[in-house]
Amino acid sequence: MAKLKHAANELLSQNLQLLMKLRPELGSQMQLAKKTGISQSTIGRILRGEVTPSVDAIMSIAREFDVSLSDLYQPHEIFADLVKTEGQSGLKRLHGPISEARQRGLVPLVDWKQAAGLASPSAVKEWVPWR
Repeated sequence: MAKLKHAANELLSQNLQLLMKLRPELGSQMQLAKKTGISQSTIGRILRGEVTPSVDAIMSIAREFDVSLSDLYQPHEIFADLVKTEGQSGLKRLHGPISEARQRGLVPLVDWKQAAGLASPSAVKEWVPWR
């Protein structure tokens, strides 16, 4: 009996396959394994959507492709359109100031509409330190 794929694993798989096609130097499982330190068999299982990789593994992949971790989990249609029209630099624009603030250790102070996903993330007015 085949294992069921988890939706997040499916998104990661599809988006990673696209990135590998766009970057010939990271286009094979072995090349990506050497660059990230993740075993080739694990990369294969990620590409098939069979495994939920560790955060460290996903961060290593994101770092190699110069995308944010959250970019790897974008709905594939959005991800593919952005990559095709803007290139990988467009992925960084997808998050803009939000990802920059997170890198500085800040988190958004949100209201209930934003928390429920009913308001745009760009509507965040205030950022507070994570700790």
